[in-house]
Amino acid sequence: MRKTKPILLICILSFLALSALVFMVAKATTTRTTVIKATVLDDVQVNQVDHFVTILDAGTVVINDTIELSAKPGKTATLANYSLGFPYRYKYRLAYVFAFNTANPPQQFNVTLDTGLNSTLGYYGVTVVFPSGGIQLTDSQSFRFTTVFVFSNTILSSTYTHPREAQPGQPAQNVTEPVLTLDYPAYPSLPQNASFVNVTIFCPPKAPYVDGDPSFLTIRGSLDTGQILVRTQDSLEELASFLGWMNFTSQDNIYRVATIDALDRRVEIDGWGNILVTEDYEITSGMLQLLTGIRVRLPQGAQNVSAWDIRGKAITVALADKNTTTYTISFGTTLDLGDSTEFKLIYRLPRTDYLSETGLGDFDLDFPSTRNLNRVAARLTTSISLPEGASLKQFASQGVKEYTRQSGVLQEKIVFTAYNVSVLNDLDFTIAYSYSLFWESFRPTLWVTAIVAVAVVVALVWRAPKPAVMAPLPGVGVKTQTLSSLVSSYEDKTRILRELDSLESQVRKGRLPRARYKARRRMLESQLSRINRDMADLKQKVKSAGPKYADIIRELEIAESELQGIEAEARRIEAQYRRGELSLEAYKRLLDQNNKRKERAKTIIDGALLRLSEGIA
Repeated sequence: MRKTKPILLICILSFLALSALVFMVAKATTTRTTVIKATVLDDVQVNQVDHFVTILDAGTVVINDTIELSAKPGKTATLANYSLGFPYRYKYRLAYVFAFNTANPPQQFNVTLDTGLNSTLGYYGVTVVFPSGGIQLTDSQSFRFTTVFVFSNTILSSTYTHPREAQPGQPAQNVTEPVLTLDYPAYPSLPQNASFVNVTIFCPPKAPYVDGDPSFLTIRGSLDTGQILVRTQDSLEELASFLGWMNFTSQDNIYRVATIDALDRRVEIDGWGNILVTEDYEITSGMLQLLTGIRVRLPQGAQNVSAWDIRGKAITVALADKNTTTYTISFGTTLDLGDSTEFKLIYRLPRTDYLSETGLGDFDLDFPSTRNLNRVAARLTTSISLPEGASLKQFASQGVKEYTRQSGVLQEKIVFTAYNVSVLNDLDFTIAYSYSLFWESFRPTLWVTAIVAVAVVVALVWRAPKPAVMAPLPGVGVKTQTLSSLVSSYEDKTRILRELDSLESQVRKGRLPRARYKARRRMLESQLSRINRDMADLKQKVKSAGPKYADIIRELEIAESELQGIEAEARRIEAQYRRGELSLEAYKRLLDQNNKRKERAKTIIDGALLRLSEGIA
C-alpha cells in the first residue's frame, strides 16, 4: 500500500507535465498561423503621400491626404477599401471627413468613421470604401485617392520670447510677442510604409512662419497671399504618430482665433424678389490677447450690411476685402480668452444674382449656404421664408438630407439644422416656388376693402333712428381674473419643472428609489399636462384683449419655444459627452453657453409675466 502512493503521484505529475507541453505546442502553432496570415495589403505598396495642410479663418484647418497605391512588382490586387488616420488626441477636433477619386473629384467614396488602424491603440482611423468590385491594381498602373479632414480648434494663441537684435544705443534683449501655434498631425498614419511623402502647409495672408517641428526649409509664395511651406522625405513608416506644431504671427492682428458656437440664419423673400438675410452669431474667443472683433465673409454682392449687439445697439461693420466680400465686425466690447458674445448681421442680396424666373410665376432661389463659411460653425440653423401667397414646388440640396416644411395661413417656411459645418460641407440649396404678382396687392386691397366696409357701417348707423334708451355695451377687454389665472398657471408650471429637475438630480445621485421616482414623476407630468391645457385657453382669451396683450403672449411663446430647444440641446450635449464625442473642456464650454441662453429666455418670460401682473393691479 505504501509503494502504491509514490507510483500514483508520479503518474499524476507526468500527466500534468504532458498536458502543459501539448498546450504550449498548440499555442505556438496557433500563434504562427496568425502571424503568417496573408492580407491583400501584402501585394500593395504606397508610392507617394501628399499631406496638404491649409489654415483657414479662426482656427479651422483642412488636411488633404492624397495616397498613391499600386501593386508590388509582379503582383496584382483588388482593393475594396483602405484605412488611414492620425493620432487619437485629434479625434475630438475632427469636424468633417470625405474622400474622392483624385483623378475624378466628382466621384466621392463612402467613409466609415472610427474604424481604428490594425487594432492598434492610440490612433483614430477612418476607412475609405471603394465602389462595388473594388479598385484593380497592377505593378504598372497606380491609383490615387484623396481624404479630406476638417479640424476645428487647432490654432492656439500664446506668446513666445526671442532675442531682439541690438539697436543703436541699446543692447540686445529678449522680447515677448504674441504668437499663433498650429497643432496638427505632421504626417498621416497609414497601415503600411510609404516610399515618399510631401508635406505642404498653406499659411493665411500676412502670417509669417516663425518655427516648427518638423521644420520647413523651403518657403514659397508671399506674405500678402500667404506663405507656402514645403517639406519632403524619402520614406514614411507605418503608423506614423508625429505630433507636429508650427508657430506663426499675424501682421496687423488680421488672424483672430474664435469659434462659432451657433449661427442662426433667416432668409426672407418678399413679393418683389428682394432678399433679406439676418444672421445671429454666438462666438467664443480663442485669443490670449483681448479680442475686439472678427472677420466674416458674406455672399457676393451683399449690400446694406449692418451689425447689432445683443442689446440692439448698432456696432461698427467695415468692408475689409471687396474681392471676397469680407467684413470686419467690431463687438463694441473686449473678450478675454474663453469669453463669449452675440451679435446680429443684416444684409440684402441682389435679386439678379440669386433669384431667377424660370417661367410665368415660377422662380428659383439659389443660396450659397456654406460657400462663404471659411470656418467651422458648431451649429448652423437656416430658415427660408417664401413670399406670402407663394407655393413651394421643390427644395434641392446635395448636403441637406432632412428639413422641416412649415405652412402658415399665407406663408411657407423651410428650416434645417446642421452641425460642425464648414465651407467643405455642401449645404447650398435651390428652392423652386410659384408666385403670382397679384398677391403683392392683396394686403392693400384688403385694407381698402376694410376701410370702405367700416365707412359704410358708420354711415348706416348714423342714419338709423336712435332708440329712446340704449343700455351701454360692455367694453372688450381682459378680465383681471383671467390675467391672474394665467400668471398663477405659469408659476405652477415653473414650480413643477423645478421639482422634475430636482427628481432627476436625486435619482442620478442614488438618493431616491426608482419606484418612488417613477410614481412622483408620473403625478407631476399629469399636473403639467393639465396646466398646459388650461394655459392654452387662457392665452387665447388674453390675446383677444388687444395688440398689447397679444404681443406679450407672443413673447412668452417664443421664449418657451427657445427653452424647449435649449433643453433638447442640453440632452444632445450630454449624450455626446457620454459617447466620448466631446472632450471635458468642450462639454463644459457648451453647457455654459446653453445655460446662458437658458437664463436669457427665463428673463424674457419673467419680464412678460411682470407686465401681465401690472394689468391685475
